[in-house]
Amino acid sequence: MRRELLIALAALVTGCAAPVHTLRFHEEVPANLPASRVRRVTIPTTGQQICINPYPTIDEKDVHQARLEFTNAGEAVVLQFDAHGTVGLAEMMTRLRGQYFVVLVDEKPVVGILVDRVIKDGRFHLLGNLTDAEALALVESLNKAAGRGPVFDAPQSAP
Repeated sequence: MRRELLIALAALVTGCAAPVHTLRFHEEVPANLPASRVRRVTIPTTGQQICINPYPTIDEKDVHQARLEFTNAGEAVVLQFDAHGTVGLAEMMTRLRGQYFVVLVDEKPVVGILVDRVIKDGRFHLLGNLTDAEALALVESLNKAAGRGPVFDAPQSAP
């Protein structure tokens, strides 16, 4: 029931043509770089300010598939990157061990992540400052851009 309400809400909010959403992964950089090489962002959940490279390392074009996962904390957007995105994510996380990267959706920072391990399989769980409707709209937009339909976790039925 909740899933159907979210889909209906997203359809009402976005109208017939779903808007194109951006998804960008930016690396933390030293604050003393020239102003043209630094963008300062504030992470909404913590208020932490992080200096990032203004040019993304990974973006929405690197997503092979996106889906929603329902968690106790709300909607999680699960991203599966294509080959280019998988390599880019692994390389970025190798370089940034002990540092942050920031995920921006529609140029709005949604989460800053301290890298403590490398993700080699290209599968990334985005638990950020997104409402359920925003998460659903993002998944639909990413899948549409990748030539896929919406993907949700199938509800488990009782035997």
